[in-house]
Amino acid sequence: MGNLRIVLVEPQTAGNIGSVCRAMKNMGIHDLAIVGARNYDENRILTLALHARDIWHNALRFPDIDAALEDCVFSAGITRRRGKFRKYFSLLPEELAKRVSAIENGTVAAVFGREADGLRDDELARCSVAVHIPSSPDFPSLNLSHAVQIICYELFRCRTPSSVTFQPIKRKDVDKVAATIVDNFDAIGFFKQDEKDEVRIFFHDILTRAALSAKEAKRIEKMFRKMAGIKLHKG
Repeated sequence: MGNLRIVLVEPQTAGNIGSVCRAMKNMGIHDLAIVGARNYDENRILTLALHARDIWHNALRFPDIDAALEDCVFSAGITRRRGKFRKYFSLLPEELAKRVSAIENGTVAAVFGREADGLRDDELARCSVAVHIPSSPDFPSLNLSHAVQIICYELFRCRTPSSVTFQPIKRKDVDKVAATIVDNFDAIGFFKQDEKDEVRIFFHDILTRAALSAKEAKRIEKMFRKMAGIKLHKG
């Protein structure tokens, strides 16, 4: 995550800067750049940043967006607004993450505009691509730090895939679990009529929809064998 930079263009509140620092550090991103000469209440920033204060202390300041992106090989302007002089298309956050994950060398920037009106047309034009975060038309504008958190999360997930992947059992193993359930029901005299196949299909359908892991399947089999064993032993 070391080549990822979050660029804030003229952020308006110190609280949002502090919250952005925390959102970044949660996702392993430490390079923050702030465009503009505005002074901020540092105590407010540090209060909201909490354990991510180092990101603020190491933040870079730039006079304009060109300077902030000068050393970047790729940049994405995060904006919900469309218009005649804006990009022809806009990526989703997950699409951005996939594209960024293929860039091995060079700094990549995610650029966020002002809280009140976002990025201007000329600022978005400086970015390689536009990215939008889908939201409700009833209230489409996201808080700055929330938008940063969503983008950072997608970048983090694409760069650091989970080491634990879930793999449901195969059909033949589902058949085996269903058969185990029915056989142990049969062993304790559960069936009074010719309903064994019907019950087997019933459990097979439930287990298929459940998408069991191998560990879960083994535990279910063990429970039904134990149930039958206890019943037969007491009998």
